[in-house]
Formats: sequence, C-alpha cells, structure tokens
Amino acid sequence: VYSSNPTETSEEVYRLYESTGDAGVIYPKAPRTVKNGDANFTLTIKDRNQYQTTLGKTADGNIASLMKLGAYKEMTDEERVNVIKDIYSYAQHVAKAEYLNDDSVLTGKERKMKILEEDGIMSAAEYLMLTQEADTDGNGYLTEKELNAALNNYINDKKMRAFVKKLYGAKNDEIDGIAESYNN
Repeated sequence: VYSSNPTETSEEVYRLYESTGDAGVIYPKAPRTVKNGDANFTLTIKDRNQYQTTLGKTADGNIASLMKLGAYKEMTDEERVNVIKDIYSYAQHVAKAEYLNDDSVLTGKERKMKILEEDGIMSAAEYLMLTQEADTDGNGYLTEKELNAALNNYINDKKMRAFVKKLYGAKNDEIDGIAESYNN
C-alpha cells in the first residue's frame, strides 16, 4: 500500500486501512490465472504486468476522481472503503476484459461505467457516487425522479444527461446500441 513514492491516492488508501483495519481497501494485485467460463488462462509475466497496469491505472484514476467529489468528504471512512472496494471490483473486471479482449465479462453496470469513462462523460467513481447519492429512499434502485435530480446536479449538458439516463435504464442487450447512437 505504501511506497517510497506515495501518491495522494495511496496515502488515502493507507489512511483508510489504518483507520478501519479493512484489508479490502488495499490495492489488488493481478492474478496468476484468469477464469473465463470453463477455461483457465495462466498469465505470462508480460500479461500480468499489463493486467496490473490496467488494474492500477483504472483504480487509481477513479480513486483520485472520487476524492475530488464533495460527497466523498462527507462520507465516513467505512463508506469510503465500500466505494473503493466497488472501484477495485470494476478495475479488476476492466483489466480482465482487456486481457481476454472480451467486454462481456463486465457486468451491465460496469459496461455502463466503462462507456461513460471512454466517452469522457464521467468516471466510474462519479457514476458510483451519483447512483449512491441519488438513491434517497435507500432501496438500491433509482426512481425516475431520483435519477433526474441526481443528473441535474452532476451533468450540465442536456444531451449528456439524456444519454446517462437512457444508459442507466438500459438492459444488458441494449447498452452497446445506446452507446453507439450517442457517439454518432
């Protein structure tokens, strides 16, 4: 967690670990093998290095983005750890998808986050916070009213708001078509 060249994000991760004792906040490492369906793939040293690079950049960039959000400053350390664990899960799946050259290993939510990042609309961390903050009744689902209120707070551009709203409500088999229509 802590290196001779600490970054703002690594210092925050270390602080959270010290504060909570939750080892789940420590940066994950690239696995030696990757499973896809029934197949197991052993990663070469080169593959592991690339996997770790993708995993680290995705996680670190999203933690940095998360730390800039006003809502992050209002969270408890336990809440912060939980969001960072979600970021790690996302980063691990992004690295796995890159290694396998197959985005189908991403969950629907992760595919949506990746599309929003790639299109420069918002980071995965911002999407996680948006959906968490918007869920005012705490039921794990966003009503149209909750989603609209959150989008109005996060995104100024009307076209982008409409795209995120459509993407949020999309079923897995609709995600790519919605993303394609936005980019055209």
